[in-house]
This record gives sequence, C-alpha cells and structure tokens, in this order.
Amino acid sequence: MTTRVDEARERLRFAFPARTDPPPRSLRAGNALDDYAVPPDFDAELDRPTDAYIEAYYHGLFFLDAESFVFYLPLVLDYGLTHPESDSNAVDTLLFAMQAGGPPEASCPPLRGEQERAVVFALEALRDLTGDVFADEIESALRGDWRS
Repeated sequence: MTTRVDEARERLRFAFPARTDPPPRSLRAGNALDDYAVPPDFDAELDRPTDAYIEAYYHGLFFLDAESFVFYLPLVLDYGLTHPESDSNAVDTLLFAMQAGGPPEASCPPLRGEQERAVVFALEALRDLTGDVFADEIESALRGDWRS
C-alpha cells in the first residue's frame, strides 16, 4: 500500500526529473559564501546530495540562485519526508526561504503546474508526518510567493 509520504516522494521525482548537469551553484558553494569564503567549483563527488551533505551545507540554501534553488528544493523536501524524527536545520531553512517575505537572496522562485502541485502535496505530507515540529513554518511556506 502506498503511503502519503511515498506518494509525495513520487510526485517530487516526477515533477523534478533528475538532472545530469550540475546546478549553477552547489549547496557547498552557497555555504562557503555564508562563511565569507570563495565558493568552490562544483565537484561531482564532493557535491553528491547525500543526507550528510544536505545537513552539512544547509546554510547554502540562502545563497542559491533560482535555478540552483529549484535543483535542491525536491532533494531537501525528500530528505525531510524520509527523516521525520529529526528537527532538521536543512528543512527548517528551506521552509524559511519559501515563506512570503523570506530573505530575497534565498526566496523560492515561482513554480508552476506539476512542480507547484508536487511541492504543495509534499509540504502537506511533511506537516502530517511531523506534527507540530514544522507546522507553523509549513503553513507560512504554503503562503509563499512561489505559488502561482
């Protein structure tokens, strides 16, 4: 039987197909900017978006261009859906960036069609899964400027 989380993850995979090209800026490069360091070039091995990578470089979400943000958006949402027991800094940062009036350098660009529907479904599934942990942040994110 398919769960709501499984369906959310599948919708994200369908709406945001895997890319073979790297994003213009990696989370690791964004994180370097947060540390006032020179952002490193993308490295296929060092910038593999593993769970540890997402949690280590979540500050980088605030320094991504729109294309890079959309690249990491489904990956961080998927991470949250598969780690509901954690009060994840990466998920919290993503939700903050998705709120209306969030930091302009890190706001989620407008999404359309299937991408928007997949993100809404994933956020609602995450809210159901995590209870009060991210409830307020998810509600704010659902009112974000990224909605059409």
